[in-house]
Amino acid sequence: MIQPSRGLVVAAWLCLAFATMASRVPLNQTDVWLHLAFGTQWLDRGRLDPADITPIALPGAPGLNSYWLSQAAIAWAWTKGGVAGIQALHAAAIAIRLLAVAMLLKACGCADRRLVLVMVVTVGLAIGHAPVFRPQVLAELWAAPLLVLVLWPGIAWWPWLASGAFLGAWALFHGSFLVGVALVLAAATGRALAGSHRARRLMPLGGGLLALGIAGALAVGLHPSGWNALADTLAMGANRAVRLQDEWQPLMANRSAVSKLLWVASLFWWAWAMAMAARRGHFPWACVAVGLPLALAPLWHQRFLVWWYLAAPILVARAFPPGEPREEETELAAWQGWLGIGTGLAAAIALCGPAMAWTNALADESLMAPATPHAIAKALRGAVQPMHSNQPGGRIFVSESLGDYLAWSLGPRAPALLHSHVHLLPPEHYDACLTIKWARPGWDRQLAAWGADLVLVEAMFHPRLRDGLASHPDWIILRDDTPVANLDPRAKMLLAIRREGSFAKVHNLMAVDPASTAPQGSPDP
Repeated sequence: MIQPSRGLVVAAWLCLAFATMASRVPLNQTDVWLHLAFGTQWLDRGRLDPADITPIALPGAPGLNSYWLSQAAIAWAWTKGGVAGIQALHAAAIAIRLLAVAMLLKACGCADRRLVLVMVVTVGLAIGHAPVFRPQVLAELWAAPLLVLVLWPGIAWWPWLASGAFLGAWALFHGSFLVGVALVLAAATGRALAGSHRARRLMPLGGGLLALGIAGALAVGLHPSGWNALADTLAMGANRAVRLQDEWQPLMANRSAVSKLLWVASLFWWAWAMAMAARRGHFPWACVAVGLPLALAPLWHQRFLVWWYLAAPILVARAFPPGEPREEETELAAWQGWLGIGTGLAAAIALCGPAMAWTNALADESLMAPATPHAIAKALRGAVQPMHSNQPGGRIFVSESLGDYLAWSLGPRAPALLHSHVHLLPPEHYDACLTIKWARPGWDRQLAAWGADLVLVEAMFHPRLRDGLASHPDWIILRDDTPVANLDPRAKMLLAIRREGSFAKVHNLMAVDPASTAPQGSPDP
């Protein structure tokens, strides 16, 4: 039973304020768009046909189905409200996750002062990644309550049943469910070590196996890959192109000192809390068993930082017995507490970005990140449709962060050679793209070999390619935003076409400002 208190109301308002802030962040220009394209296929066909969107895709690529329910949810949100619909889904996922954690911790007996502190730290650690929408945000919706449930005090069975259902849902939404499997096993082991007699040792182990069994049944029964979901996810993680991405590198390879300092600070905070709990005669075995490997995992892949930042505040809250510290709680009447939370929810809905977008009938383009190449996509769509015999047929070389939008917008009519879903690309193709991207020797031959007649990349991030195109006799640069002041570096575009290529006569490209926000609408079917 959750007893409303001032601390819970304050924590709820904090969670809702953060979700409202996230709903006002422009929709990022990268992988969400290809997820949207795939999600539309899930809704329309009940299966994925990647070749109909990105013909370069490798048939049977690993991890193809790893995000299927997230992708379907994104596509459903798009049908209901365009970009604002996706932003509403984003805000709802953040709000539900944070509110669920706050209420579950309160139900576990977390005192007001500690609850507010934990939620402040939770929001602080999430600021760096949560406002950027990607399917992982939907995975966190299941992951955070799951962790609270597997650390639930006492020997009741229902938390293990619920955690199994949450883990199964996680597996349907995102391939990171393997982290959830590890959380369940670690928590069960830690709670078994903390048991004072045989029953208390065996019960957590049985509960952990029960949770995994329920999750496995859900995954096998509902996941498109069935029994192969686990092997498919592991194969994607082992993909060479995936492992070359920045987020898969060790944390110490990150050039940002802020990332390292924040990790160290969170690690010391967690360790201090574990030591304080142990000094009070209550060694938090489960919190240590879960936290220690998760805290060190970013040294292997910095992608684990997201899961560590999600888990650390919960582990600190659960390290102490229910009711500590024993300060006087400021309880409220049930109607007062829920009225306070409901008022905060109503205010969040009224002030969120999607509500303002729908009220003011804002165009989708005004809600996108400035780096989204919607203007160039509009110009190209006008050039390649209707399907005339003399339409441009060339391919587009584009950076990973811009390729997803063009793949969604243009599809196979003007295929993008590169996008952020690198695990879908054949190895030799990805190697060729890296040669072009970094202007290594032979980059121009690779462009010709893969039929690329147009190049669109961020000018500031590809100086060698910019210089190579500028000096190459076969290419002409139509736009270079490098000298433009007061423009986000990610929005400074470099647009070039082959002089005798498929796009040479597309005159409307000459006037295109890729960073503009001219109305565009949704892509043609």
